[in-house]
Amino acid sequence: MTKEETPELRRLSRKESAKEARRAAYQRAKEWRANDPKQIAFKAAMKERQKEINQVRKDRRKAERAEEKKAMKARARKGSR
Repeated sequence: MTKEETPELRRLSRKESAKEARRAAYQRAKEWRANDPKQIAFKAAMKERQKEINQVRKDRRKAERAEEKKAMKARARKGSR
């Protein structure tokens, strides 16, 4: 076996080691965010806020559709007379 074949023995270039360090830092930060109570609470609050926003949008669309339907019926009645 040569040095190139075994990843443990092979020395990384500066570029490769920097890439590995960035990846490791990203993984540590990701793990920290996943377990941090403050982050978890923030994520839950944002999820709840988004649900409320979506509900308001849904209600608004529903009201607009009902208004359009009402206007179409009124036009249809007016045209049939």
